[in-house]
Amino acid sequence: VLVTVNDCDATSSVYTLEIYGNPTATASSNNAPLNCATGTQALNLMANAANGQTPYTYAWTGPNSFISTNADPIISNATAANAGTYTVIVTDANGCASAASSIEIEITDAPDQPVITSSGATCEGGNVTLEVASYAGANVTYTWEKDGLGLINNSNVLEINPATTADNGDYIVTVNVDGCAAIAAAFTL
Repeated sequence: VLVTVNDCDATSSVYTLEIYGNPTATASSNNAPLNCATGTQALNLMANAANGQTPYTYAWTGPNSFISTNADPIISNATAANAGTYTVIVTDANGCASAASSIEIEITDAPDQPVITSSGATCEGGNVTLEVASYAGANVTYTWEKDGLGLINNSNVLEINPATTADNGDYIVTVNVDGCAAIAAAFTL
């Protein structure tokens, strides 16, 4: 810059202005969606940072007050309560921040394990009812088996009437709720 005052000139020293580019961030997951989660799976989140000046710092936010400063946080024991939008912002060594990058995570829980109950012992010719709780969902099926052989019944209740000694054996039921299955422990009649 040249400044002139009363025919006197003064030149300033050179000032170099630096404008840093912002980093970019991409949020992703290598194992979402989690279908039929049992609460034992982990949800893996990943932040891919580019541009700007390394090293980077990370600021993740998400459902249930989730926060993390890890580049690739892991949420242990994930369930449907962990479903939702996860957002990361990357800041570089110059203090420049990326635009927020978000990923929508879907998690559906597996149905609870069914427990078979019985109306109790009976004499031949009597009635025995085996039952599991009724499950809710858009598409629910019940698949009953006796000693490994399928029975024709798509209900949470299995009626054996009249009962004979040939009906003694191990019964199981597989409940499928919207594509997620749970199998009851064997019930011996």
